[in-house]
Amino acid sequence: MSLDVQTFSNATGGNVLYKALAHPLAAEPARELGAKLEGYRSVAIYDPLDIAATVAAFVPLGGVRLSGVFVQDARRVGAHTLGLEARPVDRFRGAEALLLLAFDADRLRHQISHLIAPETHVYTLDALRIPGDWLTRPRPYLQPLNFVTNFVFFRDSERDHTRLTSANYWSGYGAAEPRLCGLLFDGEGRELARFSEPM
Repeated sequence: MSLDVQTFSNATGGNVLYKALAHPLAAEPARELGAKLEGYRSVAIYDPLDIAATVAAFVPLGGVRLSGVFVQDARRVGAHTLGLEARPVDRFRGAEALLLLAFDADRLRHQISHLIAPETHVYTLDALRIPGDWLTRPRPYLQPLNFVTNFVFFRDSERDHTRLTSANYWSGYGAAEPRLCGLLFDGEGRELARFSEPM
């Protein structure tokens, strides 16, 4: 299975959005967001940052009744996004729910507040934020220091065991009290335990 996701760019480095959406602690909130959106008769997507394809790889939108995709950049009008032709955001009218594709979305939401009816339910990617104590800097959320490491997945069984050894060089990047945070899953992907310890 291939995903329409850019994980790395030679020009800009690692894709912080991808790391935030792929974080194990974002998986359950992403499923919950998709389930909520499935409950509406019509859902519009506002994609001001051109990230719809990446978001759709992690947030289950297959069962969501999309009524339109709206963009801010005039150059993207007419492009096909999530199977729909993108329209300018000022054409947004009447969807029961709106999914604004951005973290720290207050400013972007305010910019289009005059287009959103009071009865429209608005959702943003802020629903997928990981806990604040896992972040080096809370704002902006997509701060590279918050997602500076790549995830390493180990397998442990009756025959195979893993030992992780690390050196604390994170302080040189501004982390005041670096910690090793771990999640333990079973073979079906269910979380069994969560732990955190100082480096």
